[in-house]
Amino acid sequence: MAATSHPRATDAALDILQAGGNACDAAVGAAAVLCVCEPMSTGIGGDAFALVWRDGALTGLNASGRAPRGADPGAFERIPLHGPMSVTVPGTVSGWVALLERHGGFFSSQSVKSAVAKKLCDLNSPSRSRFA
Repeated sequence: MAATSHPRATDAALDILQAGGNACDAAVGAAAVLCVCEPMSTGIGGDAFALVWRDGALTGLNASGRAPRGADPGAFERIPLHGPMSVTVPGTVSGWVALLERHGGFFSSQSVKSAVAKKLCDLNSPSRSRFA
C-alpha cells in the first residue's frame, strides 16, 4: 500500500514495493517523484523527517538543515528571523541517504534506474490541474 498526493509518486512507490523494496525505499522513491510532479509542494531544497518502527524499535530521523561548516556557534545565540543568516543548508537529500543507509533495502542501486526513472521520463504524462 502507498498513498501520495500524485498518482505517479504512488505508482513509483508501489513499483518499488513490488520489486522487493521496503517502506523506506518506497517513501524516498515517492518523495523523489513528488519533487518533479509537484515542485510547488515539495523539493530537495527543504528538510526531511521520519519515524521508523522496525524490529520492535522506534527510530527517528531529523534531517533539518545544518549550519554551514564555517559558521561560528557564538554568532547564533539568537537566530535572526530574516536575511541570509536565518536559513540552513537543506537537509532533504542527506536525510534520504541516511534513511536508506539505515533502513533501506535496495533503493540506491535498483529503483532510481527503474521505478522512479520511468515515472519521470514519460513526457506525455498529464499534469495535475492545480499545476498546469
